[in-house]
Amino acid sequence: MPYCKKCGRELERDTKFCPHCGTRVSVKALRATEEPKARPEAPHKIGKPVIAVIASVAIAVVIIIILAVYVRSERGEGGGAAPPPGQITIWAEAQGNQNVVIWIEHGGGALNDLELRASNSSGEMVTIDGAEWTIVSSGLSSVTYVYGPNPQGKVITVYIIYKPSHQKIFASSSIVVR
Repeated sequence: MPYCKKCGRELERDTKFCPHCGTRVSVKALRATEEPKARPEAPHKIGKPVIAVIASVAIAVVIIIILAVYVRSERGEGGGAAPPPGQITIWAEAQGNQNVVIWIEHGGGALNDLELRASNSSGEMVTIDGAEWTIVSSGLSSVTYVYGPNPQGKVITVYIIYKPSHQKIFASSSIVVR
């Protein structure tokens, strides 16, 4: 608040004359005795050390994620693994009155990572793990399963699934049992 220069009493802001002594109050005096206005705060800037810490944490998180995906794929724990390369040829032959032998010609790779599903006489899918296959020669394997009565001439459905990624790598619903 401003004060009168003559009598020293407190004045109202918009006063032109002192109400106690009648002295004219100058505009300069009113401004000089006013409290300074508060400055607006400058926007808070993020310092270089804070940015460096944030960037370091982000890089560490990305590295951890990449390592986790790599370790899981090396262990064969689903997701990113790819099936073995190569062409697959399948044919089926009746063996006796109930069984079907499925012959698989493939470009190599681990059969333990594969699962075969084949239809039986009632249309249900029988699951055969890759570990049950017989390796006849390099790139040729076979597996025998119980189809049901008189499989010769029947049409079967066969799927081959790559177990680590659950990816179907072969599918046919028109394999005729010879």
